Amino acid sequence: MRPEPSLEGWPGAAGEGRGALQVPLADLQPLLALAQSTGAGDVPARFGLSPDRTAADAGGTIPLTDYFRFWRAMKQASREETLYLSARPLVTGTSDFVISDAARTATLADGMERIARAYNLLHGGDYNRVERHGRALVYFVDDAAFPYAQSSETYIQLCLEGVLLFLHATFCTLAGEDLTPMLRRVHTRRPAPRDATPLALWDAPVTYGAAGFGLTYDAAIAARPLTEGYGLPPDHAVHNRLIALIEARQTAPAPAASDLARRAREALADGFQDQAVVARRLGVSVATLRRRLAADGTSFRGLRREVLNGAARDRLAEGSSVGDVAEALGFSDCRSFTRAFKAWNGVTPSGWRERNCSLKDEPSGRRQGDPHAV
Repeated sequence: MRPEPSLEGWPGAAGEGRGALQVPLADLQPLLALAQSTGAGDVPARFGLSPDRTAADAGGTIPLTDYFRFWRAMKQASREETLYLSARPLVTGTSDFVISDAARTATLADGMERIARAYNLLHGGDYNRVERHGRALVYFVDDAAFPYAQSSETYIQLCLEGVLLFLHATFCTLAGEDLTPMLRRVHTRRPAPRDATPLALWDAPVTYGAAGFGLTYDAAIAARPLTEGYGLPPDHAVHNRLIALIEARQTAPAPAASDLARRAREALADGFQDQAVVARRLGVSVATLRRRLAADGTSFRGLRREVLNGAARDRLAEGSSVGDVAEALGFSDCRSFTRAFKAWNGVTPSGWRERNCSLKDEPSGRRQGDPHAV
């Protein structure tokens, strides 16, 4: 299965802040256990991750910046760059070598392809690939056959989403600029959205339940020339770039009301239906979200209705059953979905599909109400 490369309808990243970016403590348990078993138990303590805290605060989180600093400290302590995620360990210095080798190429696309080939050789399989599809340039990680040494799927998803952020920071470092505005879509195997993941760094829409993990950029970045020298070892330079990207995201100015409404629609379309969760992702309070949406002439309830109704119509037009649509959109049963749909459209889902699909099937110029019909 290939990632969806089309750029049609994809909004660019706007760069507005979403507040503090977090990682759930529960997702870190395999890494914390590894720290204890390898004699690196002092490393978690530096980041306030003592066993007592993690046991008492199972629903807690840590800032995304601390997660990546913790990850880097653990790599240095273990001297193994995958932190035993892979059955084929990578010694300290591997990332420096891979990034330095990619920097010797002429363009960013060449550098991305060099990185993919290098990691495929190091891991012993064709897991990484770079593809071009029209106006899209895709870096994709197909990990279906990857030799994982860890069994926790949640932990694997967290690690690979972190890898996507590290790759993005690598590409930014090679190009000498922030490429975030050129990011068009993100792909993850995580089956459904949730509030706290590394992917909250970006505004780009996310494809959940994908065949792997990937980044799709506007193909215009392919010809970007590469910069020379970073003043630091490459891996350290990329780490600093990543931390800077996260911190810039957290301190970005609040969006205008109209932009906030757009971002709220996108969050709703991504599956976040709770107003408090959406507000937190946008970096504002619930009260502020309500006030700014009202200034734009709308409300959270109105946006939610708009997004759900649009998704329902699309699925009905594609031929999905009423029951399947109700389940996909989170309704408790067909009856509640039908009641809501009729309130939105003045007709039942079946009636809407019968009317609209029959209109589509009629020849042009012969549709009911067409003044030019003969």
